Amino acid sequence: MPRRQANRELRLSSLEEDLLTLLVGRDLCAQDMIQHLTEASEGHAGVVQSTPYSVLPRMEEKGWLSSTWAQPTEEGADHSRRRYYTLTEAGLRILQERRRFRARLDARSIPPEGLTCPTSLNPEPVVSLNAD
Repeated sequence: MPRRQANRELRLSSLEEDLLTLLVGRDLCAQDMIQHLTEASEGHAGVVQSTPYSVLPRMEEKGWLSSTWAQPTEEGADHSRRRYYTLTEAGLRILQERRRFRARLDARSIPPEGLTCPTSLNPEPVVSLNAD
């Protein structure tokens, strides 16, 4: 992959990265993705209900996802048709590259003692990323 294209793809939005992560190993519709994001954030990060609906088609255009329409089943007859998204090989590759980038960045920026506040405020580590 040309360097320019690789650099551009590393600029995934947080939401794009989250959606790709949710699709590893399973197919989901946008409504289910919103529910998973809401639950995972424990109320700290609001997901605007319409945002994934506008982002998912762009991700599909980039080749990171594919989608299919599913008809409601008997038990779910009160639901409308839903579009289910699947992670493609290209989507998995970009997610893996993004994770490698994050690991390289963390290795260069987080000291062994963990993340700390400035010593004038709090000398204790706030978060330790070491598995002790």
